[in-house]
Amino acid sequence: MKTGMTGTNKCMLYLCPVDWRWIKQRPQFLAEELTEHFSMHVLYPFANKRSTLQKKQPSPVRPHPWFTLPTLGGRVPGISKVNDWLFHLQTRLHLCLARPDFLWLSMPWQLPAIPASYRGTVVYDCMDDYPAITMDSAGREALMAQERQLVERADVIFVSSENLMHELHKRYGVSEEKMTLLRNGYHAGWTQAPDARTPDGTLKIGYFGTIGRWFDFPLLLESLNAFPQIEYHLFGPAEKGMQAPQHERIHLHGVLPHAQIPEKAAELDVLMMPFQLNDIVRSVDPVKLYEYLFLQRNILCVRYPEIKRYEPFVCFYETPQEYCNQIRRLLSDNSLIYTAESAKAFLQDNSWSCRAKTAAERLTKAGQ
Repeated sequence: MKTGMTGTNKCMLYLCPVDWRWIKQRPQFLAEELTEHFSMHVLYPFANKRSTLQKKQPSPVRPHPWFTLPTLGGRVPGISKVNDWLFHLQTRLHLCLARPDFLWLSMPWQLPAIPASYRGTVVYDCMDDYPAITMDSAGREALMAQERQLVERADVIFVSSENLMHELHKRYGVSEEKMTLLRNGYHAGWTQAPDARTPDGTLKIGYFGTIGRWFDFPLLLESLNAFPQIEYHLFGPAEKGMQAPQHERIHLHGVLPHAQIPEKAAELDVLMMPFQLNDIVRSVDPVKLYEYLFLQRNILCVRYPEIKRYEPFVCFYETPQEYCNQIRRLLSDNSLIYTAESAKAFLQDNSWSCRAKTAAERLTKAGQ
């Protein structure tokens, strides 16, 4: 047990919603930083398909997988029920082994992990607008029913954005006193890579992250038609069923280990977050914007209220015309619009370490 922990001698069972080696985001970062405050017992769903995962990276966490059967695209009836039973069985086993003071859940479907006999503090970390992400109406209603039960059962609710706080209150009547804003953050584990840009007249625009249905490919294609001297480089896994359009100046590089992002970014001129503004995106506090700031590149990003505080650092746009205007300006002058010192100060105030400290302080009060 580390000394100086906020929750000294307290144990937490942390249910990660994705495979530990999935593209590194909020669940993994928070679990690692919370090791400074609690004795962490992390459980994650082992992905049967390993090709889209990152290579194993050093971590202060030694997570435990839970195993399920391959779903085979739903072709074999009954597998989902077997997997529910396996999840229930393995979670209960770890509850017995760890005897946690805190049970941290991050998805509504994890609700069955809470036995009626559990007397510790239940935490719900609401990272996304899950009903908005769910595509079919029947699945959406079922998920909302689970989330309603979870917010009622939870003792503490963390939300990653102000818009999510609004949505939980509107849908389920959750009081503001029960919710704590715990935005995403920045992990200070990178080192700055030497500038590796080549002055060949091409503006190389990059993206790091999941390529999902919220990605605005029509906008990219329109800009490629307007500017023959730009090209796009996309790094990250694609959401199931998502395919990028084929274009000679759209380069798909696949999954990249998180530690290698600075090296690849050093070859790029501009970084972007070209999302379609929908209910999913409106509730997102993007991890990548924090990381982009560290990489010291100009940033192209769609404007929405949740990220207004990035105004000094980001080249915002709202329409395709504004996007093209920003590209035109960057082609003319790609001088950094912010200073390294201002970015460093912003990141220090928004580190994952700061987020974990906020969470630990809130949970320590709840567990007293």
